[in-house]
Amino acid sequence: MISTRFRADIGRKLWVTLLAGSIAACGVDHPDGAEAFVRVAADAGGHCLLVLEPTGTEVVTGADATDPAPRPGPAVLDGQGRLYTQSYEDGVVARWTPDGRFDGTVGAFGDGPGEFHRIEGMALGAGDSVHVFHRGRWSIIAPDLSLVPAARSAHLVSGGALAAEVLDDGRLLVPAISSRVGGPVVVVLSRSGVVDAELGPGRFGTGVLTTDFGVAYPGQGDSFWVGPVDWWPTGYVVEKWNVDGEVLDRIERQIDWISAEAVEESSWPVRFSLRQHRGGLLHVTAQIPDPEGDASGLPPGIEPTLGRFEFLDPHSGTLVTSGWQGDHEASVGTMWGRLSNTGHTFRFETRGDERALVMLRMVLQPLPDGPGSECEDPAR
Repeated sequence: MISTRFRADIGRKLWVTLLAGSIAACGVDHPDGAEAFVRVAADAGGHCLLVLEPTGTEVVTGADATDPAPRPGPAVLDGQGRLYTQSYEDGVVARWTPDGRFDGTVGAFGDGPGEFHRIEGMALGAGDSVHVFHRGRWSIIAPDLSLVPAARSAHLVSGGALAAEVLDDGRLLVPAISSRVGGPVVVVLSRSGVVDAELGPGRFGTGVLTTDFGVAYPGQGDSFWVGPVDWWPTGYVVEKWNVDGEVLDRIERQIDWISAEAVEESSWPVRFSLRQHRGGLLHVTAQIPDPEGDASGLPPGIEPTLGRFEFLDPHSGTLVTSGWQGDHEASVGTMWGRLSNTGHTFRFETRGDERALVMLRMVLQPLPDGPGSECEDPAR
């Protein structure tokens, strides 16, 4: 369960910054004390729900440590297994080796060259470049930890910065609200920050706002998924586009997990987003208002929500697995930070005067064949 303090810290952007689930319950302890969880979902379509298992990466920093403590928020895992995190020292990005050792920092607080101010998003690009979006600015960290300022853009703030994806050619895909067309679009930004295109004007349903949809880029070519382009209490739609704005494919998914009360009794809308999972699946998440939830520990104006995730097969459009997260009575886990375009998630912990970040690997586990088959802990 997400603690009251943590929920208050992340506030209104909870639905975007925390997009992955840990799998709680139905788990057993490994002999070494590490956790691995497996759970069967009733609608999993022949799959166990998810398996999360430690990767061996664990970053621990104490109150007197000289290494910068990792800070909850946007993070990147590169192709070498190195982790880039924000630091509690404002404006600093730290890198950690696959075994959790400190490997250097980039940046300082400020608005000048080589400085970051309020980092709002990070994404992995070609050649293990790390793209950092900070207060409308776009900078690129090279593998040698040199920093290249790229551009400025008003689109790279808030939800746009969190949801941006990097194309093979270095341009960005950014969900946005276009002042020119008066509605949601996917903006294609050049490396100089120029808007090359605004894709999809008029294709989105009336309930979709800039923070209500995301893009899922598989990491090659010029096609990507967008979603939802529309939603209603019993369904949502995701589409596959190319950078010319052509619609290549469409998935219309029927659901039964948004109640009328959640839509009618809350001042908050249902919030959807879409990401790509490294396994090739589409990862849809939703934050749904919880009219009966406990708001006593939340800041004024923040309403309690429930989290939902679904994995879709982009080729067949079928559901692979689905489940509740957070405080729902049928929850299969809480929400942790997710590393976009990877099969990894991470958990921040406080251990006395130490802060720890623990990396876990997230995979789908096929359900064994045969009568009476059930999902088991793979470590048994």
